[in-house]
Amino acid sequence: MTSPEDSRLFGFDSDQDEMVNAMVTDYTAANAIVNSLAEEFFCRLPDDMARIEDAMKTLQANPDDPSARKQLFRLVHDLKGQAGTFGYDLLTVIGNDLCRFLERPMPLCPRSLRVIRLHLDAMQRVSDLQLTGHGDAFGRRMVDTVHALTQKILQTV
Repeated sequence: MTSPEDSRLFGFDSDQDEMVNAMVTDYTAANAIVNSLAEEFFCRLPDDMARIEDAMKTLQANPDDPSARKQLFRLVHDLKGQAGTFGYDLLTVIGNDLCRFLERPMPLCPRSLRVIRLHLDAMQRVSDLQLTGHGDAFGRRMVDTVHALTQKILQTV
């Protein structure tokens, strides 16, 4: 907290000093909450990835079932949104690409399922390696590789 000398130094009166102290306290509390939620996200990530994998198995068994596709989309969409909030930018990028792919109005043939699998494997790798941020050069190569392989697979569709 600021001392009376600090308040005078910055030209604050006592009311302004109290307001600044309250703001610092609020920021500190909010930061602690965000850090706690980030830890919770990290602890929950393996279970979230397992649910996504289960949804993929369901989709592979029933590629023409719109509800199976929708379920996988929902799980990936939720994860990618949370991931960006807590610093897993690669999960957000790869998950977003997968969501855009799942939204395409096309039947899911074996090649399409390979594209989905490619994205999910990349997301699992990010999770396993706990790659936060953009993953530096390795992360960029991973995203570029997923994009290139997706295009190669789709060229034959």
